Amino acid sequence: RNPPSGTSFFSKLQLDLQPGKVEGTFSTPRFQRIPGGETFMSENVRKVLLIDDEDAVLFTFTILFDEPDIVIHTARTFNEALTLLQKNVYDVVITDLWLNGTARFEGLDVITTVAEYQQNCKIIVLTAYGDDIIKSYILSRGASFYLEKPVAPQTLKKLIVASDCSPFIPD
Repeated sequence: RNPPSGTSFFSKLQLDLQPGKVEGTFSTPRFQRIPGGETFMSENVRKVLLIDDEDAVLFTFTILFDEPDIVIHTARTFNEALTLLQKNVYDVVITDLWLNGTARFEGLDVITTVAEYQQNCKIIVLTAYGDDIIKSYILSRGASFYLEKPVAPQTLKKLIVASDCSPFIPD
């Protein structure tokens, strides 16, 4: 359903740019008060959690997805992501497989946690260290999509705006 005329949605991009630190939150209100007391929720707004330990990746995708139909929250670590997953409902979680340079793939923990807290959420796993064995394992654990870096922003955008985990084959 479309908002009545005269109702506007707005977006706000907030970035904290300090040396060695990039924090970004892109927010678009999902609920809008309309004259007459109704509350309208945009069905087309996608709430996305982007998890990556590289500031440049978080910054770049926050800027590239600066659109009124996408809300982006960012996290650098599994613990930050866990906090956000417990407080918010997401349509899509995009996670790097290998966070914080640890010897283990924390992206697997993200998949398990999303499956526990948000069963209807699409999970997109990105990695620069992939192969067919890892791909099969990631998909068997519950990821919706597995993509090897570099990933074209248009590919991620198509996955985000798709209405569900229905068939979409990335380029």
